[in-house]
Amino acid sequence: MDKTISWGQAWAHCASTGSYWAWIAIFFAVGLIGLLVINAAAKRANKDPYVAKLVWCILFVFLLALAVFMRPSQVAANTSQAEAAKGLWLGY
Repeated sequence: MDKTISWGQAWAHCASTGSYWAWIAIFFAVGLIGLLVINAAAKRANKDPYVAKLVWCILFVFLLALAVFMRPSQVAANTSQAEAAKGLWLGY
């Protein structure tokens, strides 16, 4: 088996695609919408949303890290240097 590309090379490739940034933008939108829903529900119920916001933000940071690092990690694990030289990026 050929040697695989580095994670940095895989990230550079993923960062050059629009779909990677669209996926991350979708995560940001979901995070913002979640906070707005929590605020609206807390205002309607007349309760303090601190705990719900804290849990949502922790979950959001975890999922955002997963969105940022998963795709380049899969590309790095599945693409050999020879395939990358040919322009074949595997792992999507």
